[in-house]
Amino acid sequence: MAEDFEKTADDFQNIDEIDEEMESVDDDSQDKESNSSDDDELELELVGQLKQKIKESPYLYDNHTELIKLLKKLGELDELRNARENMSKLFPLTPELWLDWIKDELKCLSGETEDREKIHKLFNLAVQDYQSVPLWLEFAQFSIGEMSSKDGMRKTRETFERAITAVGLHVSQGSTIWEAYRELENAVLATLMPMPGSVATQEQEEAFSAQNQRVSLLFKRQLAIPLLDMDETLRL
Repeated sequence: MAEDFEKTADDFQNIDEIDEEMESVDDDSQDKESNSSDDDELELELVGQLKQKIKESPYLYDNHTELIKLLKKLGELDELRNARENMSKLFPLTPELWLDWIKDELKCLSGETEDREKIHKLFNLAVQDYQSVPLWLEFAQFSIGEMSSKDGMRKTRETFERAITAVGLHVSQGSTIWEAYRELENAVLATLMPMPGSVATQEQEEAFSAQNQRVSLLFKRQLAIPLLDMDETLRL
């Protein structure tokens, strides 16, 4: 009997301890929610202060970048877009700022032609600010996604040719543009190869020959430029 009483008392003590732990967890959760809410309010207040500072002194670069970082953190996409547009009207944006902006816009891309045109416009503005290899590479790769549209192949090649003209001579990074261009043309060449066991028509043979010449010419154009990793290109 005494043993049963002691066991029951221990059970009640364990329940009390569990209740206390649960109350402590609830308190911690409420504290975190309260702190998070306070942080959001402070950050929104800071957004207002930065906007006012920019209004008073629009040519202070750091205020623009701080506002963009804060709006991105808060997930205010429309305001973030406006802040970037306003900054781009006053300053040339760095390649990093442009790429960050474009990648955020790509996340919202619906696939509609109008949306893709907006991204295309952003890329054109970006490469006007800086002749950056990473920017041009992203631009060229984005254009590959438009190959299925009307005149898509022609437009994609035009973008690659623009990229080569702009940054293809970059000694240390220029080869990345050439390699991406070659990969594209080699992929096109692979689609023109006849299926095993089939007999190619004259038209297919002519298309394959023309594309093969295009790939060969692209290699020769690249090898005529003194770039890093030329040995690797020769091995291909």
